[in-house]
Amino acid sequence: MKNQDRIFKEITDTIVANLENAGKWSKPWQSIGGGDVPQNAISGRPYSGINWLILGCAPYASQQWLTYKQATKIGGNVIKGSKGTTIVYFKMMVNTDSDGNESKYPMLKTYTVFNTEQCENLDMSKIKHFDPSENLSIHDSESAIKELIKQLNVNLQHGGDTACFIPSVDVVKMPYVNAFNTQAEYDSTLLHELTHWTGHSSRLNRIKGKAFATKDYAFEELVAELGSAMAGSMLGLPYEGLQHVDYIASWLERLKGDTKYIYEASKLASKAVNYMIDNATAIQLDEVA
Repeated sequence: MKNQDRIFKEITDTIVANLENAGKWSKPWQSIGGGDVPQNAISGRPYSGINWLILGCAPYASQQWLTYKQATKIGGNVIKGSKGTTIVYFKMMVNTDSDGNESKYPMLKTYTVFNTEQCENLDMSKIKHFDPSENLSIHDSESAIKELIKQLNVNLQHGGDTACFIPSVDVVKMPYVNAFNTQAEYDSTLLHELTHWTGHSSRLNRIKGKAFATKDYAFEELVAELGSAMAGSMLGLPYEGLQHVDYIASWLERLKGDTKYIYEASKLASKAVNYMIDNATAIQLDEVA
């Protein structure tokens, strides 16, 4: 098995285990919000993509992570016997042929991080925390969502009892906020539909006539769920749980048959969130790496 395939399999096995053990409460990651997003403890920079999901699944109250070397640099150490968590990144490699011509190609790399709960003697004064309020010109969740929609020029229509994005007319439809139990439920649902919105042919061109109840649409729903949770965590909003539980069986089937499924969904979700960030000029967020 190639190294890249092995990495994808390890990631997939972790996510499948969380989905299978989810029961009625089907969210495979921790509730994150209010700045409580997986982040590097030294830089305070949030993790994204598949790393956001891997670390969000970890059984720790802290969302602060660092490498073994980073722990020692701030005077601490990893507690003996602690098992690290493997995360991934792509590194661009350069190949030079006999004529001196250079070509670049991506190589998947892994490295190991430890939660701060797995460490001791850390100089906590050197730990940085991601604070969405430092990156937002709007501080309350309702105003932040409204400003995001305004800056992105989303055609948002309220009414009825269905939340959906309609690609043919480029419209997001939402029930009125008082139809939801909480503001947070409204916000997370709207961010879910906004992630779909980024996939329109005039934007990221991700949605191409997918029919409801198909495996392809289930994949898009997974992208939207991840996008909603990622965007919400960047805005400092609580995540209210999975909106489309009927797709879990489809996700599990695809995950077991295609180890790159969850990685691709996470990558597209990060791309969607980056699109929102790049095009929302009045809301300054840390870019999702």
